[in-house]
Order: sequence, then C-alpha cells, then structure tokens
Amino acid sequence: MCKVIQTLLFMALFYFNTAVWAQGTVKLKGAILESACAISPDNVFQTVELGTIPLKTLERNGISQAYPFKIKLINCVLSDDSSDGNKSIEVTFSPGSHGYVEPLQDRGVALMVQDEKGHQITPGVPLPDIPIDSGEILLKYNIFLVANGKQVTSGNYYTTMNIVVSYR
Repeated sequence: MCKVIQTLLFMALFYFNTAVWAQGTVKLKGAILESACAISPDNVFQTVELGTIPLKTLERNGISQAYPFKIKLINCVLSDDSSDGNKSIEVTFSPGSHGYVEPLQDRGVALMVQDEKGHQITPGVPLPDIPIDSGEILLKYNIFLVANGKQVTSGNYYTTMNIVVSYR
C-alpha cells in the first residue's frame, strides 16, 4: 500500500509539473552582414515630424527652421587587413518610394538636407568619405522645407527618402 501511495504521489507531482499553464511564441528577425558598421536599430526607420509650418513663414523667409535627425552607426570595426579592408563610409541620400522632390514641388516647396557643417546635400550624389572609427559613429543632419519659387500652397504633405551607407 505504501508503494502504491508513493507511486501515485510521484505521478501526481510529475503531472502537475509538466502541465502547460500558458504558451507563447517569440519571433526572431535579423540579418548577418559582412560590413564595417551596422545602423542602430532605433535609427533604421525614422520619422522627422516637421509639424505645422505657417504658409506666411515660407513665403516670407523661403525656408523653415532646421529639423535635426541623426544616423547612429554601431559596432564599427576596422578590417584587420589594412590594405583591403573598410576604411571609410560613404553616405548617399536618394528619393524613397514616394520620391522626396516630386510630391512637394506641386505645393511650391522642396526638401533641403544639410550635414552638421551646413553643407547642402544633393540627392543621389555621395557625400565625401567619412573615416571609420572603432565603436560608434554619429552622423548628424538637418532637414528644411524650402520654397521652390512656385506658389506655396497649404495642405498636408508626405514624402520619403532613402539613406544608403556604403563602405569603402
């Protein structure tokens, strides 16, 4: 009788310990790249809110205030082979799926992007090479809404741009 009770207790403990009370799923997504740096996950997809810009401000000044944004490159590593490795990065801004010039031109405005030194960036033209430092690199830019010479009209606008970081 004692053995039967011990067996039943053992089976009861085993049953309750293996019972599933909750179940979940974790989905993982990522990539393994052979590159000198990675873009920080919080900088991959950004939205720069320009807010409400008074029509008269653009008509009078021709330009909005600066709206800063940044690209943080992380885990930067110089190649061990100094003759063939990545030594610098090249950044190119280009129109996204909605362009970043065409949708705004009809409203009498355009986007202007400047680097942190105030140099204007031309869409599709690579910026001068930036040396790679080990660790992190923070690239800072400003975006402006500018009058393009046509009649500025009020209304909502939406546009996208792509930022390509190439290693050299």
